[in-house]
Amino acid sequence: KTVVSMRKLSGFLRVVLLSGLMVLLVSSRLGRDREIGDSPISLFPVRNGANFQYIDKEGKIVINPQFSSATLFKNGIALVRSPGEEGLWGFINEQGKYIIPATYNQATVFSEDLAWVVSENGAPKAINAKGEVKITLQDAESVHIFKEGLAAFEVFQKNYVHETKYGFVDKNGKVAISPQFVSAGDFSGG
Repeated sequence: KTVVSMRKLSGFLRVVLLSGLMVLLVSSRLGRDREIGDSPISLFPVRNGANFQYIDKEGKIVINPQFSSATLFKNGIALVRSPGEEGLWGFINEQGKYIIPATYNQATVFSEDLAWVVSENGAPKAINAKGEVKITLQDAESVHIFKEGLAAFEVFQKNYVHETKYGFVDKNGKVAISPQFVSAGDFSGG
């Protein structure tokens, strides 16, 4: 009986130590990952078994384990995936309540006040924090988050050789740079 108790205690200590390590690792990245205007990060996603939960800086569970994937909160919003192999993406507030329901097959975090979402068999759409559609890229295969007012997008071109090309769209939904590149990253420093 003492051995079992020690194993349980050992497992508990591992979880506590791993949670603390996760907080330290995430905290050390904050200075590099924060954008101007971001609110301070107070909750951290931590895996607990098969699901993610959110803890505060002291390691106290604030949002119970219930997500198969979870991101850091950015300006009070986090991207999460509902449990299961067919889990869908949605957005929660710091109280763990969905502000945009988990109805999307794919989604990005919010960047520059917009996030990209894709419904089953749908085109990528940029939404705001209220879930309102601001941009639809009907022919895009994939999109990147907005950086410096532009988001890279990929289209499948049907010419002599089937290939994909990347271009950039602005926050008004206007193609700023036509698809012409084999690969593209995010804008940084102009």
